[in-house]
Amino acid sequence: MKRPKQVHPLSDSELTEIQQVISTHPKPRVRVRAIMIRMSHEGLSAPEIATLLGVSRQTVLHQIQRYQESGIIGIEDRPRSGAPAKANAEYIATLKQAVASDPRELGYRFSVWSVERLQKYLVEQTGVELSPIYLHDLMRKHDIVYRKPKHTLEHKQDPEEVSQKKRLLEFLKKTQ
Repeated sequence: MKRPKQVHPLSDSELTEIQQVISTHPKPRVRVRAIMIRMSHEGLSAPEIATLLGVSRQTVLHQIQRYQESGIIGIEDRPRSGAPAKANAEYIATLKQAVASDPRELGYRFSVWSVERLQKYLVEQTGVELSPIYLHDLMRKHDIVYRKPKHTLEHKQDPEEVSQKKRLLEFLKKTQ
């Protein structure tokens, strides 16, 4: 099939649909493809669109063809080949649960998670081994933050003595 040089005249509903994709679609590549279709509908040629958007003429023609054949679904990203992601929803849930817990409660001798420690713990729990760098990127992507330690000695202090010292401190502040 020969590639069309322009998109077919769009109906009002198609224009509304294209505008919706341009305004709200989460993937920038798909928004740019929708812009290509809109520009073609407005009468711009493939070379003009390519120049304005910084892509090749062939890319524009290919996207017009995909839209002509499949409609709005045609400009969506297609599934890519490759292995499925190792970090599935269950893995993310386990990661969030680990970050929310104190490592000492899980039997570790440290009180603060590091990416390397989390990675080793998650291998034990899920059997999925990710590199620490990938795990760090995954945590950033899912807004998972492990806290900095708050070092206190409260667990080693006598509450009665602390109370006495606080009262003494308040007294000394008042007398100055």
